[in-house]
Amino acid sequence: MRDANNGFLFSVGLLLVCALPLLAQLFPGLFASWLPALQPSQAASASDAFIALVGKLMLLFPATWLTSFYSKSYSEFFHLEREYAHKAALARSVEGFKKQAPKYEEEITTAVFFEIQSNPSKQAAPDAAEHPIAGPLMKRFIDALPLGKDEAKSKVKAET
Repeated sequence: MRDANNGFLFSVGLLLVCALPLLAQLFPGLFASWLPALQPSQAASASDAFIALVGKLMLLFPATWLTSFYSKSYSEFFHLEREYAHKAALARSVEGFKKQAPKYEEEITTAVFFEIQSNPSKQAAPDAAEHPIAGPLMKRFIDALPLGKDEAKSKVKAET
């Protein structure tokens, strides 16, 4: 889990480093005083600027994928750690449960045994919570796309 956390921090740093050329192109005034080579040139055509922008966006894809990978990996490890902590707490509390309800000693032992026996790595981690602002905005954006409307129509047709 520590490696996943360190990998995530490294990937965020790499993402920021890969975003610097893009920021320098989009906001040349911010970086021109530091690096005179970034002074905006009037001779560059619109197509050259677009190609340079696309090239700099391509720099972001590997770093974005790496950040997403480590984020998902850390989430999975956190889920496993939480599940195993729950199992350990159940195993430690069995004796106390038996003392409080001696009539149900077998049932308690059986229930705890089946709970501990399940393998949490075979269960998917719960989905991350939706961002309160970006989540609804993204849903509206996707619904506004023609693709989103076609999928919604096909879902309605499939339900009827």
